[in-house]
Amino acid sequence: MKAHKLSVRQPKTRQQHHLSLIVGLLIVFLVSLKLLSACSAESVTLSLLVPHPEAQFWRSPIEEFENKYPKIRINLKNFDNSQVEKPEDTNQLRAI
Repeated sequence: MKAHKLSVRQPKTRQQHHLSLIVGLLIVFLVSLKLLSACSAESVTLSLLVPHPEAQFWRSPIEEFENKYPKIRINLKNFDNSQVEKPEDTNQLRAI
């Protein structure tokens, strides 16, 4: 008769367990980093509400800022000082 060898799976040692954990966390970190860099690639538009007399003053600094940070645009909105209501929410700037 042939002797049958039993293959017994050895439990992971503590070092192997830690190594698996570290590799797993490293993969999660790298994927997260890739996703964050992809999200930051989008351009952003900010709205700036200023009184009408100040609008001309802001054009030059806005142009310099947009040249320095090409992924950030500033939408300059101005209002007449006679306007009683000024928007409380920046989403209301689209109506001006």
